Amino acid sequence: GVFCASHVLLPPLCGICDNHLREEVITLKLNGFDDLQKRLSSIQKNAESLAGKRNVSFDVLFPDSFMTAHTKSPNIQSFLADLKVTDQQSFKDLPQKDLEQKVISETDFESWQDMMNTAGKKYYENHLFS
Repeated sequence: GVFCASHVLLPPLCGICDNHLREEVITLKLNGFDDLQKRLSSIQKNAESLAGKRNVSFDVLFPDSFMTAHTKSPNIQSFLADLKVTDQQSFKDLPQKDLEQKVISETDFESWQDMMNTAGKKYYENHLFS
């Protein structure tokens, strides 16, 4: 290996000799590991906060960005308004076949369950990795 005069006489990094170059690489690797460790800790905290059953409103589960990407409607309200859904009770009273037909004809999905599963997965991904 190559050693420089400053390495022999003084301990600070010189950036020239083989020994100091190795120290710089190790420092960079450790900093990267620290960042990874912080990120994993953040994901763990987010996962703990998402644990268990959750009540999520349709507005949150189906944000406008989801609706415009996967449906012909700009938001969940307009998607459901065509079916005369204005509140929870009218949604409960909606015949399942009408909802399924709308999903099949106006979305990327094969069923309402498929649409909800995809939206739920995106909801958890967004909150887990935020």
